[in-house]
Amino acid sequence: MRTNAVLQDTVSERERRNQALAFELAAESIVLLENDGALPLQPCTAALFGAGAAYTIQGGSGSGEVNVRHAVNVLEGLENAGFTVTTKDWITKYDRLWKEGKEAYIRAFRKKLLRFNVDLTTELMTAEYRYPSGGLITEEEIYNSDTDTCIYVVSRQSGEGYDRKDEAGSFRMTDTEIENIRICADAYARFILVLNAGAVLDLSPLAEISGINALVYMNQLGMEGGNALAAVLTGSRVPYGKLAVTWARRYADYPFTDTFGHREHTRYKEGIYVGYRWFDSFLKKPLYPFGYGLGYTQFKLETTDVSAEKDMVRVSVNVTNTGETYKGKEVVQVYVSCPQDGEAKEYQRLAAFAKTKELAPGESEELVLCFPLSGLSSYSEEKAETYLEAGAYIVRVGTSSKETTPAAKLVSAKRIVLSRHRNLCVRKHRYVNCIKTRSHRKTYRIRYRLFRSIRILKR
Repeated sequence: MRTNAVLQDTVSERERRNQALAFELAAESIVLLENDGALPLQPCTAALFGAGAAYTIQGGSGSGEVNVRHAVNVLEGLENAGFTVTTKDWITKYDRLWKEGKEAYIRAFRKKLLRFNVDLTTELMTAEYRYPSGGLITEEEIYNSDTDTCIYVVSRQSGEGYDRKDEAGSFRMTDTEIENIRICADAYARFILVLNAGAVLDLSPLAEISGINALVYMNQLGMEGGNALAAVLTGSRVPYGKLAVTWARRYADYPFTDTFGHREHTRYKEGIYVGYRWFDSFLKKPLYPFGYGLGYTQFKLETTDVSAEKDMVRVSVNVTNTGETYKGKEVVQVYVSCPQDGEAKEYQRLAAFAKTKELAPGESEELVLCFPLSGLSSYSEEKAETYLEAGAYIVRVGTSSKETTPAAKLVSAKRIVLSRHRNLCVRKHRYVNCIKTRSHRKTYRIRYRLFRSIRILKR
């Protein structure tokens, strides 16, 4: 595939276009988790602390690695947006600590490679210097910052060979991170906590800390991360991002964490109950549900029509920005609860989602979300066939897996086989699914009149 890439020191027009695109995508990916009105804020004098202040993580290690000419960190992004950062001494002190730790890590790693029987390939793939948390923030550093606004950036690396474990510095925050957050929340009138991490963190300690005015999930935003974060904090870009995973209240709330990532081989025992399907089906209350994300305005959703034609379901939803000040986009999500009479099923499954255009206050847009009926099917291991269960299918419309409203009921008069398969091997272990199938060995057309009735449910 031709990429038009060239070897040159000067920045090409292609790079400029890609950089602009990287900024737009990064800004649109930021998820606002909490906000008491502190955001957006005008560029001002601000204190900046945390491992991700200058050593902002732009991507994962291994297959997630990002290599660019220059990556904008949080410090640079804030200054580009007009902020005056008054904690440069703390950032310089962290820089020395980071470099000393990196040198010690390299020396220890080289010695490790000389050991007998070391798995060189595995060691090289999983080698990654873990960023230090930094020391405790002192009263003098807070006094010298001379501001009432503070931004603290918690960072956590992600990459090859580093599954999250229920320990400090991994899934859980370190004692230093927790104490520094407590210190800053108490010392500054306006405190914004930023999460610069590619995966879920344990946020339960924050429940015991008052004074956190906003919580922003920055994620790993690539080369324009610092600029994108600053744009969202100031409101020149409003947050549109939604969570693509469920954030649990504690590690043990995820299914089968007792066997995940503890040995060379991980046993996946969840079956169909992965992510939001586990939390919704077994009434596990998450900290933040799948699909969640705040903005700087509010939206009203109204389902105007649901129809089924041939093998597709169409859901029409009118979305209105009901705020008075800020524009924004909303992600409409359609879930379906399938009949529970046959094979075990999750409470609901995501069937479709769509994002509106940027809506001004009072502006509306009609979205039409479509999904195939085959997306509502089940699979019978015993009969080796894919089918639609007889009964009622409840269509739910909302903005996260926990914020939905029943919109319509689709009723199938009978069980309909969509395709038959042939099992090539049998399942030998209770929790290990080793069934392989030859898909669509025989396929049945879905009838035009699949559902005997479609009833729009009033709110």
